[in-house]
Amino acid sequence: MDNQKQGKKYLEAQIKTASKEQLLIMLYDGAIQACQAAEILMDENKREPAGEKLMKAQNIVAELISSLHFDKNEEVAKNLAALYGYVYIQLMEANTKQSKEQIQNSKKILEGLRETWIEAFAKVGLNQEAKNKTKSDQKSETGQGGLSIQA
Repeated sequence: MDNQKQGKKYLEAQIKTASKEQLLIMLYDGAIQACQAAEILMDENKREPAGEKLMKAQNIVAELISSLHFDKNEEVAKNLAALYGYVYIQLMEANTKQSKEQIQNSKKILEGLRETWIEAFAKVGLNQEAKNKTKSDQKSETGQGGLSIQA
């Protein structure tokens, strides 16, 4: 089995065994990594692959939007929906305009939200190890606690 297939199987296993909190962080990591890859590809003047990475980031942001639960905490859900919507539009425009600045703005917002969730999980005893994990390290385990990520 080649490395790509092994990596895909490993990721699938991680997703199947991850807590809701870990899945949320994994989504942020995926969107951030896609943005970083798009920036590099733009620097290399590879417009089509950069566009594919931006589409991947958009799809992840769309998933974040669809996972919001307005019935749990309407105000938080509305605020997150507005931020996600803004990021989504920025990524679309970055693709059409080939704008690294819009990618960087989107990435900064996603990184801030990611860190905020990690801090929130830590405050209620969830995802303690996530605070120390790097964006490329998806091996942390999550304890059980009472914070719902359903905004």
